[in-house]
Amino acid sequence: QTAKRIHDLVPQVRLLLLVRQPLERCWSHYLMVRMNAHSQGITFEQFMTDELYAQYLSYSDYGSQLQHYLRYFPRESIHIVESQSLDHHRDETLRKIFRFLNVDPEFRSAAFDRKLYEGRRRRFPSELGVRILKSRVMEWAASNLPFTAFEWLREVVLVPFSIPKPKRELSEAVEAAVIERFRREVALARQLSGLPLKSLEI
Repeated sequence: QTAKRIHDLVPQVRLLLLVRQPLERCWSHYLMVRMNAHSQGITFEQFMTDELYAQYLSYSDYGSQLQHYLRYFPRESIHIVESQSLDHHRDETLRKIFRFLNVDPEFRSAAFDRKLYEGRRRRFPSELGVRILKSRVMEWAASNLPFTAFEWLREVVLVPFSIPKPKRELSEAVEAAVIERFRREVALARQLSGLPLKSLEI
């Protein structure tokens, strides 16, 4: 168990739990999987229902995650950060994080405003594009080039070997089941944290 191992090694650690609207996080994760040439052709509904991807859904189970860590750490050792706050109120959110970590809350860097990974700008590879991304040349580039240089190369290479963005489609039954699951998780996270966590509303 990860939480127990962390506690055994660094019991006084301060933990950050970054949370996002659960269904939106799943959609973003699905797009990342498709953009990174994994599970080519899988639909969003398959991603949300296939046991093969069950672990990915659990990443949105914030209530269960918090409950597990609270077995080993006091509530004051865990700071919950809403992704929406980090996006829209970055300075204020970073100050709170820095105070929690006992570092200078006024520290700033130009790097804080940089976005190194914007999924909406990336291409989705076709079947041939997948083979190209998995080629030795591209694997070498991914391992050896600076992140921004590789991202530029990836997008250029995929210009003729890309497909449209996958559709966000779920059947009514699957959507209802997923929403119910995540609403329970959000309710548990609110109960355990004592925070409104408004951005997690589904």
